[in-house]
Amino acid sequence: MLRARLNYRRIINKLVVLLKQMSAIESLRSFRVWDIAVFDVVVSMWALGWLNERSGTKSFRAGVYAAIPLGIVVHYLFDVPTALNYRLGLSPPPQRP
Repeated sequence: MLRARLNYRRIINKLVVLLKQMSAIESLRSFRVWDIAVFDVVVSMWALGWLNERSGTKSFRAGVYAAIPLGIVVHYLFDVPTALNYRLGLSPPPQRP
């Protein structure tokens, strides 16, 4: 059986350098698919499920209608510029690398 040898020390050192260069939340939000942060989608879906469970509504549509304004407010409070908040006049345009 052929086993690939991984240099764990090198991988850990690269991760440490990456985490020192940016904050933890920025590093989590750096993984993107179609310019959408995967972390944001996961947290939004978790929050949506949590809100639906707490409110007693089982409608996905009602949860989405509640999640969009909640996302706008959270991004505004934490001063994270988004395209939607920019279009609403709440933040500067988002800077993407």
